[in-house]
Amino acid sequence: MSKPSVFVKEVMHGQHENELKLVRTELLQQAASSSTPSEQMQNELTEALTRSKAAAEAKVSLENELKKLREELDEKQREITSLRLVEANASVVVSEARQKITKLRDIYNELERDWQNKQLRLCEKIDELSMELEQAKSRTQNEEIEALKLAFTKSIIADQRRKEVKLQQEIEALKTFSTDSIVVDARRLSHGNRDVKPRMYCDICEEFDKHETEQKKHNLLLDAATSASASERLDPEDRSPSSETSGVKRGDTVVVRRAASSRIQHGMLLQPKKHLLIDTAASTRVSEHLDAETGPIRRATIVQSEERFTDVV
Repeated sequence: MSKPSVFVKEVMHGQHENELKLVRTELLQQAASSSTPSEQMQNELTEALTRSKAAAEAKVSLENELKKLREELDEKQREITSLRLVEANASVVVSEARQKITKLRDIYNELERDWQNKQLRLCEKIDELSMELEQAKSRTQNEEIEALKLAFTKSIIADQRRKEVKLQQEIEALKTFSTDSIVVDARRLSHGNRDVKPRMYCDICEEFDKHETEQKKHNLLLDAATSASASERLDPEDRSPSSETSGVKRGDTVVVRRAASSRIQHGMLLQPKKHLLIDTAASTRVSEHLDAETGPIRRATIVQSEERFTDVV
């Protein structure tokens, strides 16, 4: 109940008391003025007493109601105080939550900046590693080329040294010959300045007095043609994969190397103990022959005769 209603009840209570006082005063005055009260006065007195009793009861009722109102007011005051405490606690909690949100926002912004910096450093590191990888690849290729050149040079030097040793041995052997062991062909001396027929020499075998280079080529081509015709009669599914050589195409350059020699033709180096032959007149095949000490014979089919091939190793 609100404060104005309590105030109104207190005012009404005061008015009742004032009325009771006035009634009592009037009764006392009337009693004093008349020594023998009449019946009317007795009735008025009774009525006044009744009203006084009713006023007293109303007073008691109003006091009880006022007491209840005061109790309710105290309860409301306690509730208001409790609500104010709750509001104060809520304000503290809200303030702490706002502070935590501010701290978390600062931490998030810091982590975001750190992540962006790490991403930037990572991209820079990736670019740096990519450049180093490209440089390493370039260095590796150059090192491989240099290693091949060095190996080629060493093979040439070793071959030349073997030849020098062989020639030195032959010279030493000639030095040990006695004059008695030398036989002179009288017929050759009798012809005067007649040209001496050169000795037979094979560039492929690098041997004297056995056969000529052309004869060796012819024999090898015949062997290759025979092997090729035999392989052509086979079923394509039964042919060995080694009989077909990839990388040989029309328009390439043929490289020829003498067996066990380091000499190069058409600017390419082949492995030791290998030589390539081509019959530019009629043959339609190139055969890569290995010496007996290195392995078997491999063949590569050519599309048309008198073609030039390269990269046949």
